Amino acid sequence: MRALLLAAAVLGVVPAEANAESWYRVGGNEKTYSYVDLDSLRPIGGKIVVMTESVYAEPIGGDVYASGIRSEYDCTGGYFRTLEYTYYDQGGNKMSTEASQTINEHKVPAKDSINEAIMDFVCYRKGGTAVSDPFGDARAHFGN
Repeated sequence: MRALLLAAAVLGVVPAEANAESWYRVGGNEKTYSYVDLDSLRPIGGKIVVMTESVYAEPIGGDVYASGIRSEYDCTGGYFRTLEYTYYDQGGNKMSTEASQTINEHKVPAKDSINEAIMDFVCYRKGGTAVSDPFGDARAHFGN
């Protein structure tokens, strides 16, 4: 119950849509490139809440080409939680937003994964390449 109240408080404090002005590419492969909006980073209660975006080479779930993911990182504990997802179409237009169904799960990033790269950037500013447009950057890497 306490975790749900904390999550509700966090979602109420952090705006649903960040004014992304400081995107960094932090990981990628032939299927997905992921980005962190450094301007959205908020330390809250010993953890860090931040907006990330994953852009996909091929649509998922029909017509979703990117997901904005609001997550909470516990750098000391070495885990993260997903709080909210926003889905975007091929043109980068917002389709929908929903609360994470796994909001109470503490996820430990797999070694050498995109999630590990995101956590390293969020917690320690390790890695990352500044980009102006995650969609355009990912498409350039995918060759589209």
